[in-house]
Formats: sequence, structure tokens, C-alpha cells
Amino acid sequence: MDMKKFKLLFLFCLSATLTWSQTFISGNVTDAATGEALAGVSVYQASKKLGTTTNAYGFFSLNIPENDTFYVSYLGYQTQLFVAQKQKDMLVKLAVKADLLKEVAIKAQVQKKPPLGTQYIDLKMVNSLPALGGERDLIKALQNMPGVKKGADGTVGMLVRGGAADQNLILMDDAPVYNSAHLLGFFSLFNTDAIKDATMQTGGFTANYGGRLSSVLSVTMNEGNKQKLQYSGSVGLLASRLAAQGPLFKGKGSFLVAGRISYLNKMYQMIGKELPFYFYDLNAKLNYQLSKRDQLFVSMYTGDDVLEASDADSARNIKVSSRLGNHINTIRWNRRFANQKMFSNVTVFTSNYRYFIKGEMDDNVMQINANIADLGYRFQLDHHVNNKLSFKYGSEYIHHTFIPNNTKLKGNFNENIKANDATSKQLNESAIFATASYKMNARLSAVAGIRLSAAQVSGRSYINPEPRLLLNYDLTEKHALSLSYSKMVQYMFLLSGSSVMLPTDLWYGVTHKIKPQEAHIISAGYKWQTTNHTSRIETYYKPMHNLVEYKEGSVELGASNIDDVAVQGNGEAYGIEWMNTKKFGKLNLTTAYTLSWSTRKFNDLNEGKQFYARFDRRHDFNIILQYDFSKRVQFSALWSYATGSRFTPLVGQFMMPNGNFTNIDLLPIYTSRNAVKLSDSHKLDVNLVIKNKPGKKYQAEWHIGAYNLYNQTQPYRIKTQKNSDGSYTYKQMGLFGFIPSIGYQFKF
Repeated sequence: MDMKKFKLLFLFCLSATLTWSQTFISGNVTDAATGEALAGVSVYQASKKLGTTTNAYGFFSLNIPENDTFYVSYLGYQTQLFVAQKQKDMLVKLAVKADLLKEVAIKAQVQKKPPLGTQYIDLKMVNSLPALGGERDLIKALQNMPGVKKGADGTVGMLVRGGAADQNLILMDDAPVYNSAHLLGFFSLFNTDAIKDATMQTGGFTANYGGRLSSVLSVTMNEGNKQKLQYSGSVGLLASRLAAQGPLFKGKGSFLVAGRISYLNKMYQMIGKELPFYFYDLNAKLNYQLSKRDQLFVSMYTGDDVLEASDADSARNIKVSSRLGNHINTIRWNRRFANQKMFSNVTVFTSNYRYFIKGEMDDNVMQINANIADLGYRFQLDHHVNNKLSFKYGSEYIHHTFIPNNTKLKGNFNENIKANDATSKQLNESAIFATASYKMNARLSAVAGIRLSAAQVSGRSYINPEPRLLLNYDLTEKHALSLSYSKMVQYMFLLSGSSVMLPTDLWYGVTHKIKPQEAHIISAGYKWQTTNHTSRIETYYKPMHNLVEYKEGSVELGASNIDDVAVQGNGEAYGIEWMNTKKFGKLNLTTAYTLSWSTRKFNDLNEGKQFYARFDRRHDFNIILQYDFSKRVQFSALWSYATGSRFTPLVGQFMMPNGNFTNIDLLPIYTSRNAVKLSDSHKLDVNLVIKNKPGKKYQAEWHIGAYNLYNQTQPYRIKTQKNSDGSYTYKQMGLFGFIPSIGYQFKF
């Protein structure tokens, strides 16, 4: 045998040996007590400092030498040690860590580190934070994050990095949510008893998400306890909740049912006042293990806000009623492939948001309704090539049906309100995407993706490439730098004339005249993380194009042809965000600060001059303090400060003779658009949690708290007052003062 053939034979044998010595391990990680899948669990080969984390459905895949050891570790759970064998479909059950058990020491353990612009939501923290009326709320907890601003005080509107409220993609089990609020925005539709986990992206967007400019909030509902029947709930001053979950089909499946209802109307009746407004919602979910590798999930949500009022003492027979709400259904099929490297997720969903308003006075009747209905699917395939390279491929499609504003009248009404028998409008939105995650070396990693989105309406089609790139460089095990770029395109928009969510806020799709909105988001960040301390700072720049606003002087109510009342222009947002979390023994301290600017420029608004956006707030600062007095008693406090939002004030009147010069008309004179800001606001909220003895089958908690403890006015609107000399002054109106709360939560 000559030397050349010997070398080829040697290389072949070496390659075969290396291939034989490596094995792929894959499987799922679940909670040992409930059987629910755990996302973000570290699966880690300690000897080589290589590892991965489970995806949103608990699946992992790792290439590791046979007979080498690896760990499965998750915060709050006992770490488990395994030896790599040629086995498929592993099922790892992690038990909650007992207080007296010592955690297995692992050097350089992989932790659940969110990338730049991504935040994993700690639901335990959400439960302990002070809340309006004692009703814990996911979205209000998100408002304490840097870069996320609230709209009006006490509401759940989110304004992210200079964007509007409609520029946030909110998903519930992969289905879009178009109105995330109850009671005019004071409560969100997310029942915390039904939530499994939540993730929010404000930058460094992955290519599997699109359709909005500012953020993605993905909420996954609980799957249900596969081991035992369990009940939980709460009773508060404003609302109550009740949930049940348990196993089905001899442990192959489980169910969850969670309901909630408010009784604010009843509370007002007790003090002799009328507020005939309440809401209810219901979550339900079923899952079934079709086979060792296949699992089916079916979930639904329905909820409504109801107003029914009448003036019994009035001789004019006045009645007002309204109903608005969301109805969402999803079917999801997950599959782990036999090659251990792939995991697929297919979701089919419907989402429907609609409102109905009816007003009666004598023989006059006005009836308004609007609706947006979606039918769509989402497909994603996760492909783990090796420990350095993985891919995500997929596609999605949504068929939107809009009825923007259908107005029916009977009798005499203001001439500005006209009957309108609106016809439905169609919009087809689709996308394909691919993402590659590559670990170049021990320090540098990259996530690169491309999303090709499209929309088709009557008479026109739009196609847009949306590139994404995220680079991460680990300076040390504790310090990291990140840089990202994302192009985002939005084919739908919400026209709103108010800081509070109202039924007159209407969803529309692009037309042959109204173009898709676009944003280019550049972010850079630095992160320092140790066991008890995390600090991160991020800066961003976001130019936006084709933003949509109402024309000056347009009548919002009854508008059905969007081309007649809307104009488009550009915007710009930039800022710097800082967040620091530190644990001092029993004390957890979190501080978050945002310094930001947000401007707009429309040729048809403000004489074509640049102006500040309505929610351009220069400073936003939050301090969260959590202290454990003992295992049974916990205290939390939230102090927040924010620069006031902007408005356009009336500064005078101009006398104009009418056509025949017999009368004088007074025409208003305004400043430039959004030239004046409301006063800055600050407040302190507190909450005390008292639990029963640990280890009991029946677990109970008392929540005693206060909203706006020192009763500081939180300006949210302006009231115009005419003085005796004919001049006008503005009075800043607050929405809530000091509100005490008490609530009782239970679980058994």
C-alpha cells in the first residue's frame, strides 16, 4: 500500500472513530410535579463548556461524546447529572429544589441569559408586585422595564422605544391579540393563573416574528397539571379568579380552565353610585400525547367588557349599552423527529376582536359596530445541526377580515355623524423566514435571519425583505457586548385619538394608497451578570417610515374609508436604557431608567414641521424593592417617576366674520403640535404578602397593599376652564389617587 492510500485510509478510520464516539441526545424537560414542559432549561456538557437550552416546548438536542457526563439545570429546580448514551426521546423530570438540599456545584454553568433586547418575564415577581386594586397584571409589570412606557396612569397600554401602542405584536399561544385590555385599559386580558411563561423582545428581533415595529410579547398558557387535580384562585376588591387543572386520558393529557370576573359595578352600588361596567374572561386548554414524539394542544380564550346603563329618572328614556371583546382559538401540533435533530411546531388559529355600541334617546337610535377576524397558521422547524450551528425555518399566513365602522342611525343626530353600512375589507398577510444561530468560537456568536413578508389587498401587493442580525461577544464569563440590526414591517395599524383605549380606536389594513409602515432598529448593549447581580445598558436608534395619523380636523367617529381621514409621515426614536438587579441577602433591588426621544414629521401635519410624539417622555425611572422578612412574609414597593406626556393647547381665538358679515365666528388658535407637556408624575405603590405555613396542602396568601400611597396626582388629560374675563386656563386632571387594596389567593 502506497503512502497516499494509507493516508486516505487513516483519515477515513479517524473520521469513523470520531463519528462513532459522538452521540446526539435529545428529549424533553418537564416539571416533575405537574408534567408541564419547561422552557429555557440548561443542558450542559461541563467538560467542554458546551451546551444548549430547551426551546419554548421543553425540547433539547445536544451533540456530546458517548459516556461523557452532562447536566440538566434550571433556576429553582434540583440539578440532575446524566451519562450520555445512545438513547432517544429522553424525558427529564426536574423537581423543585427543597430549601435544605444543596445545589450541585457546576463550574461555568449555562444560565438562562436572554440576548440583547429580550426579556424573560418572572411570573413570581409579577405576583409579588404592587397592583391597582390588588389585581396582579402581566402587562403592568412589563411597564417597569426600561424602554417600555405606559400610556395613561393605571392603564395597560405599552409604548415601546418611541412606538405607538398598536406597534406591539401580542401573541397568546401563537395567536394575535388585538385588544389586550379590559375596562378601558385598566386591566389586561391575561389571567395570571393561566399563564405558563412570557417573553418580550424590544430589539434583536428573530426572523420568526414580524408584522409590528416595536416589540413582540409572546405569552404561553399553562398546559395543565398531568399528575393531580389542582385548584387555585383569588378574591379581591375589584375582581375574582378561579382555575382548575388536572390529568386526562390516564396521564397522557391534561386540562386547564381558568375564569375571571370583575364586580366594580357592584362595589359602586354599595356606596350609592352607578358604574354599570364589568368584564369577564375564560381560558381553557387541553393537551394530549399522541405518541412518544407527537403532542397536540387545543386552547381558547373568550372575554367581554359589558356596559348597560339607563337613566330611569329621565323623561327622554336614555339607554346606553356596549360590548367589546376578544375570542381566540388555537390548535397546535408539536413533533420531535426520529433523527433527534429536529423539532416542528404547527399552529392553526382564529382571532376575533369586535365591539358593539348602542345608544337610545326617545325614538332616536344609534348603533355602531366594528370587527377584525383572523384565520391563519404558523409553522416552525428547529434544526440542531451540531453544538455550534442550528437553524429555524418556517412560514406563516393570516387572512384578515375588517369591518372598520358600521354605523346605523334612526332619528335626528348631529350632522357630523352619518349612517354608514360598511362593507368588509380583506387583507392577506404572509411570510417565510429562516434563522441561523452560529457559535463561531468560545466568545463570539451570531444569529442571522431573513424574513420575506408580503401583503395583498384589492388592487395592490406589497413584498418586503426583512433582514435581522444579532452579534454577541463574551468579554469574560461575566461580561458581554451585543450589537443588532432589525428591519420590521407592519401591514396593519390602529387609528386612535385618545390616550385611553376606546371603542372608537379602529384597526385597518394597508390599502392601495396607505403603504406599510417600516422601521430600522439598531441596538448596542453591554451586560454584566453574576450569581446575585445583573446589570445591562442598551442604546438604540430607530428611524420609522410611513407612520399613520388622522388628518387635522378629521371626524374620527364613523370613518369607514381610511384613505379619506389618514395621512402618512416619518418618525425617529432613540435613547439609552439601563437596568440593574442586585440581591442583598433577603433584599432584591431592581432599578430601571430610560432616557429617550421620539419625534414625527408629516407633510400634512404641523405645517410640515417636525414635532414631538404624544408620548415623547424624556425620563422614565422605576425602583422595585422586594424584601423577605421570612418564608411567610414578603414586602414589595414600587416607586416610579416619568416625564409628562405631550398635548397641543388652545392659546387663543381668532374673530372671523361669516359669509354675510352679520355675525362673528370664533376660530381656535393652537400652538404647534404637541408643543406643551403635562407635569411630571411620580408615585409609590406597596404590597405586603402573608402566606400560611409552607408544606401545607392548602396554600393561601393575603395581599395587603396601596396604590399611589402618598396620593400624588398623576396627570393624564387636560380640562379647559373659561375664566370670568373670557380667558381660558388648563387644569391637569388625574385619574387615580390613593387606592387601598386587599386580596386573598389560594391553591390546593
